[in-house]
Amino acid sequence: EMLRSLVGSEMCIRDRNIGDEKEINVTFPEEYHVDDLKGKPAMFKVSVKEIKEKQLPELNDELVQDISEFKTVDEYKADLKATLEKKKAKDAEVKKENEAIEAAVANAAMEIPEAMIKQQALQMADGYDRNLKQQGISLEQYVKMMGMEIDKFIESIYPEAEKRIKNGLVLDAIAKAEDFTVTDEEVEEEIKNMASMYNMKEDELKDMMTDNERNQIKEDLAVQKAVKLIAAEAVEK
Repeated sequence: EMLRSLVGSEMCIRDRNIGDEKEINVTFPEEYHVDDLKGKPAMFKVSVKEIKEKQLPELNDELVQDISEFKTVDEYKADLKATLEKKKAKDAEVKKENEAIEAAVANAAMEIPEAMIKQQALQMADGYDRNLKQQGISLEQYVKMMGMEIDKFIESIYPEAEKRIKNGLVLDAIAKAEDFTVTDEEVEEEIKNMASMYNMKEDELKDMMTDNERNQIKEDLAVQKAVKLIAAEAVEK
């Protein structure tokens, strides 16, 4: 998404027509997720397939009634404001949790076998591949476009893979040390949330779920409690 935005910002649509082609020189951001490409120059060939213009409708009570369950613009705006405030609070909570996890991991001494890191990197690559295929391209095709081989790409995400492993080990250790218990009610609530997220009926999801998957939910909920604990006890410097 970051790269798409960067290319898109250079491809100004003004004075362009369908069929026009252009070579765009950009520089990968320093925070790009592939280490070998951070800050590197690149050239993309793009062409105009179609031109669209957004035409926004007038915001009035009639429109609000068509697009939401509210009857007036004021009701709609009030709900939107509450949603944005909730998101802002959630983002701040997640930021604090991530910083607390980083601090906990930094204070933990551990040696991670390279085989474990490689396995985690492969799992991450599988996730990237699934996401890219939804856009009609495979991970291998993508990295070749970036001038890389798939093996080199996987090696480039080793640092992030190692970080994820360390995070998981530290949180698991905290959950076990604190002897967090997860009730059946909490598991049921999590399954209900999952069913809503996947747009499934709760009973259907339960029927598909194995005992191992239920146990994994319990473990995940215990880890979430560990995250909440270290975030609550974190001291800002």
